[in-house]
Parts: sequence; structure tokens; C-alpha cells
Amino acid sequence: VAKLGEAEVEQTISIEADKSYAPQFVLDAGTLKVRPLAVPGGEPVDSAAVNIVHPRGETTSYGAVTFIVPAGAQELTVRIGEGQAVEILKAAKKIDGSRDSISTSYGPDTAHDLPAGDYVMVARMQDARAEAPFSIKVGERTEASVVLNAGVAAISAPGASKIEVVEAKTDIQGKRRAISLGYGETYQTTLPAGDYIVMVERNDVRSEAPMTVKAGERVEINIE
Repeated sequence: VAKLGEAEVEQTISIEADKSYAPQFVLDAGTLKVRPLAVPGGEPVDSAAVNIVHPRGETTSYGAVTFIVPAGAQELTVRIGEGQAVEILKAAKKIDGSRDSISTSYGPDTAHDLPAGDYVMVARMQDARAEAPFSIKVGERTEASVVLNAGVAAISAPGASKIEVVEAKTDIQGKRRAISLGYGETYQTTLPAGDYIVMVERNDVRSEAPMTVKAGERVEINIE
């Protein structure tokens, strides 16, 4: 049996006494390189889950990865964060400033049948949110996309009971807007690119550290 990556081949040989053998194996395999990106032209996201179903089974890895797989049909699934939700809203705002929701779907590629008009597409991934306007014309197909411009933040704080992420910039009253909250010693989330303050609570003692998130990148921070 010869195995390389996910490719495997078996060969039966007969052995005679006092003779040497050098069997050759043809794996009939190929190399597949996957670079999961959160934004076009960005760096691979280390936390992205990359799953491949191939003729001999299934395997999952993370971040930029190279698979050696047997020849044949492959099914590749890449997931960053907890997935992406896409919501379609009417562009026109109501008197209270809100918009009517038309439809919601999940995944990076979705299709919607909509009447002609103006709309806003909203995409969410954990604590990242972005929107983009688009218009539908009768009898035409419209392609719309939203760029989250986000990155992944992985926070470690030994002994912490609570981890909170707030904006680094203060408002006119000197307060920072809360962005995300987690409990325990580790916390990971997807955030819009920007500057933040990570606030950690240990037995009613609070400490904090600055953190910068870049689009398409993963930042790891450890707070002692």
C-alpha cells in the first residue's frame, strides 16, 4: 500500500526468497492548492475551514492548504467565521428610518427574484456588517456584491471571565461603543477593519490592550 496525502493505491506482489524487489506505485493523483480569502487580493485566513470530499473519502484543514487527492470529481467547501448572512432591504426608508426587509439567505452566492426597484444588500459575518445599494430593471439580471472589509480577531486572556471588544475612538461624551462580547479565556470573532480596545475582566479586575484588525487578515492577541 502506498499513500501520499489523501491518495492511496494498493498493489499485490509475489516475493521469492533471496531476491530483491523495487515495486513502483502509480497513485493517479493530483495537487490542489486552496487559499481562502476574506476579501479579493487579501491574505489567506488561517481560521478558514477547508473541507474537501474526494473519491476516497473526506478531509478538513484550515487556512492556506495543499491537498494531494486521487483523480476524479472533488467537492470543495470553504467557510470563514460562522458563515455569511445576506439580507435584501428596500432602499427607501420609512418614517422611522428603518427599511422593509425583502428576503434573507445564507452563503457567499445567493439568488433572489425581485420586482423592479431600488434595494440595499446587507451582508453580516459575526460582528462585521456591510451594505451596498443596487437596482433591479425589468427583464434584466443584476449582479450585486458586498465587501465586508473585515478580518478575524483571536483573543487569549488566561484566567479571564469576560472579554469585551470596544471601538478605540471615543464619542463626544468620551465613551467607546461596544462591539463584541465573549466569556471565558479565549474569544474569536470577525470584525470590520479598524482599531479596537480589548477589555478583559478577571475577578472584578479589569485590564485592556489595543488591537488593530486588517481586512483579510487574522490578528492574534494575548493579554496576561
